[in-house]
Amino acid sequence: DVLILVPRRSGFARALVEQRGVVSADAMANYRRAGLDDGLILEVIANIALNTLTNYTNHIADTTVDFPVVAV
Repeated sequence: DVLILVPRRSGFARALVEQRGVVSADAMANYRRAGLDDGLILEVIANIALNTLTNYTNHIADTTVDFPVVAV
């Protein structure tokens, strides 16, 4: 028997960020087998872009954080 490890869908965003948008064709095929479709892929990319833009803007603007820090 051959064991095929399929990554969890939730790992896609992490892989995309850690690999700076360069995810191998094999990994993408595995994510698609795990249930990611074009719509979900684009949604993840859009959310990463929004968070990056927000973080960069807040750093440049030196925005005061007015809510409790949450452990990650």
